[in-house]
Amino acid sequence: MASLQRFPFLPSMGLLLLLGFGGTSALSYFSLRGALNRQLSNSTLPLTAKAISADLERSLTRPVLVSSSMARNAFLRQWVEEGERDEAEMVEYLRDLLSQYRVTTAFFVSERSGR
Repeated sequence: MASLQRFPFLPSMGLLLLLGFGGTSALSYFSLRGALNRQLSNSTLPLTAKAISADLERSLTRPVLVSSSMARNAFLRQWVEEGERDEAEMVEYLRDLLSQYRVTTAFFVSERSGR
């Protein structure tokens, strides 16, 4: 108690320092939080969305290309019109597709026969 009588400004100085550091910390926190939110919404999220979009497009392009090629193929049309007799021809055609487009799976389903 004797020290408080000799230095009456000590508690008020401590409180002032505490409020100063607390206010500075709070101001820095809210400023940094706003900057990070702007950074996320303006650059990080759009870049992530573009990367995901490009990956999806890359993943879907090859199957669409293969199916489009099959839809325009004269051999397939002729094979179906002739009654889908020789399955070995179809298997060979599908093997060629696998090697040509470097895909892991190729298949053909006939609407007429359901095979």
